[in-house]
Amino acid sequence: MKNFLFISVLLFTSLLFSQNEGGIKGSVTDKAMNNEPMLFANIQLNGSEKTYQTNFRGNFEIENLAPGAHTLVISYAGYQSEEITIEIKDNSVSYIQTNLSPMQVNFDDVVGMDTASKQEISTPLQIENSSVN
Repeated sequence: MKNFLFISVLLFTSLLFSQNEGGIKGSVTDKAMNNEPMLFANIQLNGSEKTYQTNFRGNFEIENLAPGAHTLVISYAGYQSEEITIEIKDNSVSYIQTNLSPMQVNFDDVVGMDTASKQEISTPLQIENSSVN
């Protein structure tokens, strides 16, 4: 009888502490470089201050998430950020695979401010070669 009582209490306490949480596993690759893994890309859950990073193979893992919809913001310096909404289910792991595209930078015009007259000046960017004698 003592053994039955002990096992019952043990099972009851383990049920109290078990939680219905899920997780996300995924990978981030570089779209412009033949889907090479992106090392140390930032992954952040929307509404959270905690940031995760991909490893040397471009993989990441986020554990202990409450069930429901979560939005991931995936970013990397010089690349366009991406937001992905994913549904987390009880005691399961969701998998995602995404790739980031490099940002396009346009250097057609240089805009400056004339500090004396407080007027904005727009001129085409010109590069001149000069040599030092």
